[in-house]
Amino acid sequence: MVELANKVSEITEGVEDMDSYKDSTVSAIHNISAVSQEIAAATEEVSAATEEQLSAIEELSLYAKQLDNTANSLNGSIKAFKID
Repeated sequence: MVELANKVSEITEGVEDMDSYKDSTVSAIHNISAVSQEIAAATEEVSAATEEQLSAIEELSLYAKQLDNTANSLNGSIKAFKID
């Protein structure tokens, strides 16, 4: 009978250890999930900022082309007034 009680006690201790490991594992998974969500949010912010920068670069490129066209037009106009 004492041997049975000892076995039951060992099994109970094993179950308690497994429960503790389960709690640790669940906690670690929750932490990983939280970090993953933070990384996803940061990635979205970086993506949005990149899109804004791309849009600004495209706009600057357009302005540069317009400026080049204006400069070429002015050069043509100035040549009309040059005296040789």
